[in-house]
Amino acid sequence: MWQISKLEKGQRPTLLETDLGNQVIDAINALGNLTIEGGQENAVQYSSNGIKILYKFPPDGWELKEIEICEAGESVTHQFLVRTLTSSQSTTA
Repeated sequence: MWQISKLEKGQRPTLLETDLGNQVIDAINALGNLTIEGGQENAVQYSSNGIKILYKFPPDGWELKEIEICEAGESVTHQFLVRTLTSSQSTTA
């Protein structure tokens, strides 16, 4: 984690000085390039080019399945998540 130090009136550095100004610009640019994507694990990746938040997909215990159906005479593929329950996890109505 990084943190830009607070400025004090009449003291150096000022926001207009190149080094500090560039730190602020880099931080704002990284926040402006935020992406969220499914991946193999939960993670956050930070660089001067941006921030990427990764979340595990499908989550543990779930599986992505596809089914192909006919809609208005056209073949359409739908994806959905399923979770298999063991008999001890199942509930009865």
